[in-house]
Amino acid sequence: MSTIKRRGNQISLGRHWTNKEINQTRDMAGKVHSKHIARILDRSYESLRQMAKRQHISLRLQ
Repeated sequence: MSTIKRRGNQISLGRHWTNKEINQTRDMAGKVHSKHIARILDRSYESLRQMAKRQHISLRLQ
């Protein structure tokens, strides 16, 4: 995965999220811990968190 470093921040040039991954996240959100979802999808926790925020998916466990 390529990254560009600027002033200590990293900008990822990694993979795009697929509809399948987004739907899997929606199905598991609230039922499975977000760090476990990230491992299942082979994504970083931060990447998962940012995608969920963009898609208005709550990762809070119920």
